[in-house]
Amino acid sequence: MAKGASINTDFSDFNESDFSVAAGKVVSSITQYASDFTFITIPISVLKDEMLIYNKVITTPYYPSKAANLKASRKRAQRTLKTNGNTINTTANGDEVLLKKSAYPMQKPDEAQGQLPKTVLTINANKIEGEVEYLIYRIDEQKIKYGMMYTDADNPDNDYSNWKFYYCGSREGTMIEMVSGKKFKFVSFAMGTIEKLTYSEVVYARAK
Repeated sequence: MAKGASINTDFSDFNESDFSVAAGKVVSSITQYASDFTFITIPISVLKDEMLIYNKVITTPYYPSKAANLKASRKRAQRTLKTNGNTINTTANGDEVLLKKSAYPMQKPDEAQGQLPKTVLTINANKIEGEVEYLIYRIDEQKIKYGMMYTDADNPDNDYSNWKFYYCGSREGTMIEMVSGKKFKFVSFAMGTIEKLTYSEVVYARAK
């Protein structure tokens, strides 16, 4: 798990034109390989429509609300990209062939970090049904990968490796499609370059 390939789901550093090109590649490739991505959370047609709006705003001559409209459009597109990208990372579980078919930028390999120290995890129910928000803390904020393991709150199995794996595209985000009203338990970890992981303390939370 720690050494597996992964895609970068954070597009916030792309400038306007580069973002349009990068998102367009994702739309084209996942459309082409649709049978390999039936599991994604948000249909690729949604991102396609969002990018049509984004590109229309970019190419429209200046008008008073253009900057605000562009920002709102990009925010929606980035949320879709991150949500689907996290699902792809989790499902692919290091399968580089599938990851490259998504056309997302590949994440750079981990540097020689070895086993990383314990993280601190907080989980809160989101305002939307079936969602929880997570935030992972580390003392040294290197650009590394994070993950979580989770299971039903009443599961007696304390072997975290048997729980469900969730790839975190960044230190904070939202898990969706959880069972509304159900209580879960979670642990987080930072992924270094060796297989052994150091887990956080167990955190309990109920999806809204």
